[in-house]
Amino acid sequence: EMHMAKDFLDTGALATGNVDLMNGEAAMVMGPLSVQGEVMRAQVSRNKASTLAFNGGYVYASYFLTGEQRNYRKTAGCFDRVKPASNFGVHKGGERGWGAWEVGARYSWLDLNDGAVQGGSMADWTFGLNWYLNPNIRIQTNYVLADLNGTGSSKGGPANMVGLRLHVDF
Repeated sequence: EMHMAKDFLDTGALATGNVDLMNGEAAMVMGPLSVQGEVMRAQVSRNKASTLAFNGGYVYASYFLTGEQRNYRKTAGCFDRVKPASNFGVHKGGERGWGAWEVGARYSWLDLNDGAVQGGSMADWTFGLNWYLNPNIRIQTNYVLADLNGTGSSKGGPANMVGLRLHVDF
């Protein structure tokens, strides 16, 4: 959940014949509220060994405190950039804009344990605050509380992470 954090889960090297990936996802936007989720499964066929299955998923909800909404581009199959009702800064006539403010929460999980392969499992909560200064600049802050059920090469226990990111979209 945190790009620059170490890998908490690890199956080690696996000799594979082929891998089948399956997933389902859904998203809903109702004004400033959006909810989305995804479940995924990887079936790993190994030469002369049993097939493995690894599972994961997440559910995410966000709400714009300033009333904006996430826009979905059907042609691309993804969410488009957010356009604040009023960009951050002083505008003509001295009117001040504060950009768009969004709060969000996500629960996600991943299980890399199956049979003799014990890569560990993890569930975590992420809480975030996004500030969209304009359609091209966003400041993101996230707090992640992960519960690691480590086995094999990974250790169990909680992990607390804080991330700050400046996102510039050209």
